[in-house]
Amino acid sequence: MNKKTILFAALVFLTFGMNAQTHNTSDEGIEVEGLIWATRNVGNSGTFVDNIEDYGNYYDFDKAQNVCPSGWRLPTWIEQRTLTRYFESTWTTVNGIYGRKFDIGNNTLFLPAAGRWRNNTLSYVDEEGYYWSSSPDGNRDAYDLFFFSGTAFSSNDFRDNEQSVRCVKDENNQLNSLENISVNAEKNVLTYYSLMGQRLKQAPESGIYIVVYDNGTSEKVVQ
Repeated sequence: MNKKTILFAALVFLTFGMNAQTHNTSDEGIEVEGLIWATRNVGNSGTFVDNIEDYGNYYDFDKAQNVCPSGWRLPTWIEQRTLTRYFESTWTTVNGIYGRKFDIGNNTLFLPAAGRWRNNTLSYVDEEGYYWSSSPDGNRDAYDLFFFSGTAFSSNDFRDNEQSVRCVKDENNQLNSLENISVNAEKNVLTYYSLMGQRLKQAPESGIYIVVYDNGTSEKVVQ
């Protein structure tokens, strides 16, 4: 092996080796307010990457709706907002990859700053993170979880842009742990939230709360 070949191999390792990925269909998850968050991003459709710091693949909003492994789904924008509003996060690195670490009791949830694809250009890698929710915002945009070195919050973006995907599932691996109450033929109740973004075990007997459906939509209810 000559010096040029050795140098080329070293460059390939430095470029791809630090973020090498294999793909799995299971994840131990971390419980956040009764919701299980995957610890790793989605790689190829239906699979998780191998390491928590791996960027995974990028998807536009429509494709992202169907790439979570079996038993997992995209979080709603309210579920993402619960994570960013009620849990402290810090800008840090894991194995040289920048991202935000959320403190969940005795556990931590790391989201790498994988950037995003826009107009066929990948930008803001190691600077910003963009993670799709299941919730549309009008006909052109959709909600996402956005962060950079300063903070993290629920935001929105053009649906055609390609972002990272971090999946969730309800406890006991059920799509709806709240009896999957039928609303109509097209959507079912997924969960309930207070106006402060706290997840509720059931619909309150009185007051104002938010209902989240399994098709990514939500509505305010006055009881």
